Amino acid sequence: MCNNWCYKFGELLDKHASNGIAVLEVGSRNVNGSLRDVLETKVMEYIGVDIEYGPGVDRILDASRLTDFFLTDSFDFVVCTEMLEHCYDWRAALVQMLSVLKQGGILLLTTRSPGFELHDYPADYWRFSRQDFKRIFEPVGEILELEDDMTLGWPCGIGIILQKDCDVDAFSIWRHKLNSIEVSAVEIDESDSGKINDEQIIFDQFSRYKACADILTKVDNDKNCSVLDVGSGSECLLGRFLPDAKISYLDPLIQNPNGIDRIAGDITSPLLEGRSFNVVTAVDVLEHVRPDYRHAFLNKLSSLAENALILAFPSSDTTDAEVTDRAVDMSYRDAYGSEYPWLREHRIYGLPSLEETKKYLENSGWSCMTTGHGHAPWLQELLGFIICAWDVPFLRKHVYQISEQFNQELCKYDFVPPFYRSFIIASKSSLPDLGMCSESLNIADGNRRFKELMNEASRAYFFSTLSRMQDDEQRESENICMTQELEILHAKIDAIHLQNKKLEALYKAAIQELDVVKNSRSWRITSSLRFLARGYRYGLLAEDRLKMVNAFRRRYHLLPLPAMVKSKISRVARGFRSKLVCKDQADGMSRLYHTPMERPKSQQDGHWDYVFWGVIDWHFRYQRPQQLATSIAQTGRRCFYISPEFINASQSGFHVELIDSEKQIYQVQLYLKSLQSIYSTEPSFEMVKQLREGIGEFLIWAGCQNTVSLVQHPFWLDVASVIPNGKLVYDCMDHHEGFDSDHYNLQSLETRLLQTADCVVTTSTWLDEVIKPYASNSVLIRNAGDYEHFSTYPVSCYRDPDGKKVIGYYGAIAEWFDIDLVETIARSYSDAALLLIGADTVNSKRRLGKLPNVTFIGEVSYSELPFYLYGFDLCLLPFKVIPLTLATNPVKVYEYLSAGKPVVSVDLPEMQQFKGLVDIASTNDEFLFYVGQLLARQEKQEMINNRKAFASTQTWCHRAASLIDLSESKVNEPLVSIIVVTWNNLQLTRKCLESIMSYSGYENIEVIVVDNASSDGTREYLIEWSKSDLRFSLILNEANRGFAAANNQGLTEAKGDFLVMLNNDTVVTNGWIRTLIGHLRRDSSIGIIGPVTNNIGNEAKIDISYETMPEMARQAELWTRHHIGKLTYLNTIAFFCAAMSRSTWERVGPLDENFGRGFFEDDDYCRRIAQEGLRVACAEDVFVHHHLSASFDKVKYNERQKLFEENRRVYEKKWGEWIPHQYRDPVKNIKS
Repeated sequence: MCNNWCYKFGELLDKHASNGIAVLEVGSRNVNGSLRDVLETKVMEYIGVDIEYGPGVDRILDASRLTDFFLTDSFDFVVCTEMLEHCYDWRAALVQMLSVLKQGGILLLTTRSPGFELHDYPADYWRFSRQDFKRIFEPVGEILELEDDMTLGWPCGIGIILQKDCDVDAFSIWRHKLNSIEVSAVEIDESDSGKINDEQIIFDQFSRYKACADILTKVDNDKNCSVLDVGSGSECLLGRFLPDAKISYLDPLIQNPNGIDRIAGDITSPLLEGRSFNVVTAVDVLEHVRPDYRHAFLNKLSSLAENALILAFPSSDTTDAEVTDRAVDMSYRDAYGSEYPWLREHRIYGLPSLEETKKYLENSGWSCMTTGHGHAPWLQELLGFIICAWDVPFLRKHVYQISEQFNQELCKYDFVPPFYRSFIIASKSSLPDLGMCSESLNIADGNRRFKELMNEASRAYFFSTLSRMQDDEQRESENICMTQELEILHAKIDAIHLQNKKLEALYKAAIQELDVVKNSRSWRITSSLRFLARGYRYGLLAEDRLKMVNAFRRRYHLLPLPAMVKSKISRVARGFRSKLVCKDQADGMSRLYHTPMERPKSQQDGHWDYVFWGVIDWHFRYQRPQQLATSIAQTGRRCFYISPEFINASQSGFHVELIDSEKQIYQVQLYLKSLQSIYSTEPSFEMVKQLREGIGEFLIWAGCQNTVSLVQHPFWLDVASVIPNGKLVYDCMDHHEGFDSDHYNLQSLETRLLQTADCVVTTSTWLDEVIKPYASNSVLIRNAGDYEHFSTYPVSCYRDPDGKKVIGYYGAIAEWFDIDLVETIARSYSDAALLLIGADTVNSKRRLGKLPNVTFIGEVSYSELPFYLYGFDLCLLPFKVIPLTLATNPVKVYEYLSAGKPVVSVDLPEMQQFKGLVDIASTNDEFLFYVGQLLARQEKQEMINNRKAFASTQTWCHRAASLIDLSESKVNEPLVSIIVVTWNNLQLTRKCLESIMSYSGYENIEVIVVDNASSDGTREYLIEWSKSDLRFSLILNEANRGFAAANNQGLTEAKGDFLVMLNNDTVVTNGWIRTLIGHLRRDSSIGIIGPVTNNIGNEAKIDISYETMPEMARQAELWTRHHIGKLTYLNTIAFFCAAMSRSTWERVGPLDENFGRGFFEDDDYCRRIAQEGLRVACAEDVFVHHHLSASFDKVKYNERQKLFEENRRVYEKKWGEWIPHQYRDPVKNIKS
């Protein structure tokens, strides 16, 4: 809202406004004015956000969540007038406003000051003084204007214009210190607004909730029944009439939700999943639901209700509700000159039918009865008065007074006709006679008392207004005196400013002296001590902790200590790290996410990016994932390794760490609010949402155009599978059921991953056989060895102190390590030394360490392994034969052989490839025999050379090459047929076809163009075009057969597994095909899907702006990366771009050619798809530019309108009344 003083203050922005700037208005709902009226014509872009829909609101968005939708540093102006006092978490709102404001950008903010009366109860919380604003804003910029609102003769409001000037560190410090700044809370005067009791609720709210409570009591006698109140509003009033009931409230406007009995959301909220209630109520809600969603809304209510369902709504069955709405709206228009916002959806959607709704519920198995409510003539008059008085603060007490009298004396007449609304009471059992209206009521008495009440209200209104005018005159005279006092104060302030300048000079001198100290030798020597002290007292930044943890890990793995000692060190380190994290959180420090400044090398043309979704942190142990990433990076492909260790943060984001000097490999840590191990359970909906948002930010930073997601643990499935223009490869390295740490829930997740992946890579033949029933495309790519690292003799190697021969093993000593076998070997060959290297997680040392010839080295770094390996005379693979090891292809065997060493192994399936090079034992006795034989004989050089020769052909470079060939292969990708219908518009057709070949990034396509007798040179161009590629086909019609018939021709000729209808006035964007059909492949319930666009007449149109095609590509990339994996379910998608599977086409059949040249064939086809039980979806992560109706623009308006009306009649004959398409609602039905 915006009062006269706000307008005047806002005019100060004129000197800063220009045509090239973008403005965000927070709290933009135009109640009695908006600065939009002043600024919009002077700027390039103006966006208004608010928590309620209304005039001036472009998007429903809470002020504390601006960065959920907008990029940081994205607006030149942020405007917020008369909103901050209504924002409970005002600090979060300010942080968000300044986050989206560019460096050097302008913030204009006005609000109310201490002493200003309560308004908009109950959401009026704070008052801000001039001193408050100085303390709040001085650290983050230059205050250009700071002015008091003197409209009432005293500082009743405050306004500021601030130019943002702070770096990232300063902003973070300010955000932290903001928590310590307190402002004045509103004091509620009980004689004015007071604590509202049951009678002080606005009359219409009181009457409908009291009626609902009375009905519920008669339907369900259980006072302790559980109730869900859908559309409760922020007030949550039903509980005042049912104090014993267990009531949960659901509404998008609920303040301070807890997710249990106060849920901020709609009926699709995931917080309702798995819950049910004895009774579900929805009072005055159904009329605000779009007509095409009402049945789905009723179905959802039914699924949540166990015993009864209570609905109330104004219906279209009589004219009473419509007449009442019209009268109320007219009163509001007379007062404010605009439509009453709450009635807008009544008009747009149309009121629901009582009989039709009742019949639908009865067909769904409910027993129903109805009753009218709300005496319409009174409601017309009284509600008209109240909505006009409500927005005038000094009249609000009269609203409560007249409501209190009505509630006490007249609400008993609510069940006297004519009625404004109707109640439907639905029950699983037979219903009693409700008897809501008493026959003894005399409506004449009621009319007489109502007239008296309205006369009293009019008199109170008149005298309050007159008194206010007299007060204003008195304040004006007081204002003159106060102005003189202010002049004296300003003189004193000038003197203070002069004193401040002197202090500032002293401060600068002190800073110079401090710089001298900081450059001294003693300061540098003590820097480490100060760092530790700061960490202990105040906690460290995420970057500090990350560097410390990684440094500790590197040192930890190099320590030549026993496993037990290293285990204790690890626990101490974890405790210290936890203490730092807790200290950080206890001090209220929160991270402000900023994209890393340094960018990676650009993605090379023709090369895919590889994203490794890790099972261990990069620095934990150098294994298959790191080896593959290193080898793939050597081919010029960028590799990004997603660590399973998250950064604890509530916002979405990521941290990157450069791994190699060539800037080809990065480790990425994602932000996650709820830290957990990826090995324990599958991620929640909220976790997946945050991780998707974080990876979207990463993709923008990295500039990834096409990616191979190499998933190495099922936890990552729902994030990795939705990467735009990405392939999903499951690198199935282990039999997860064999690990104790893998939760059973992950087994179902892994099954879904096997079925979803474009390809599954296995490391062993046994594992390959296990997964074949689930994976349609699996390939065996075994482990390998780093031949160069292990075949080179080190400068020195390990020697037993007593000169004994060394039997060696390195690797994890875990549950699959056969302690019994190793003990038998040690006892049988006591004259040999048994050297065990690796982390001992099963405490085998307690048993084996007692043997004199067994030595435990502990875990060593990867670089140190050759030192020990070349000291081995014999290498062991002493594993238990269990499902986990049956699936194993041991890396260490390749490494043993790279050094030419003899190896004895238990008989595992994967050992067969080493036959002749490794001695394979089926029993323990056979194992002992081979050990003794090898210890006794002299190794032949020929055998050593054979082992090394074999290992040289089994390197990670070989495996990386195989993986690249597999991942980037086009063989297994489904064929996609693209049908383009043309009729003239040669230039647009040319651009469309060129964009398909330039930006699809998908080889396995066929493009079928059907030309409807073009006459502008299009046919000649297409004939030459069709000869240029074997994937191109052309159908030339001798007459214009229309859109539906031409598409049917192309669809009939198509051979693809997936079919796409694409208009010739479109330009596609990078990776559109793979992303679009990816949704269809993952979700078989989707019958047809389309992209978002810049220009279309329904919800697929998004807010996006650009001037050129390169700029379009960049804006499209930003949009799609911020919406990865998201779908919006629609009633109809426009067929400028529509994709479906062949199975859908075969089930639904061809387009209806009765629609001729066009109009309504897409509506009709979507109805037919829905009739098959399939859904119609819009992919938020695919953007296609659309010129809109290029062909129809060549048809005369009258002819086009005639065609529209004719086809509308055809459509309505089949499906009933056509519901016009709408642009997307402020609150979209987007599914993550």
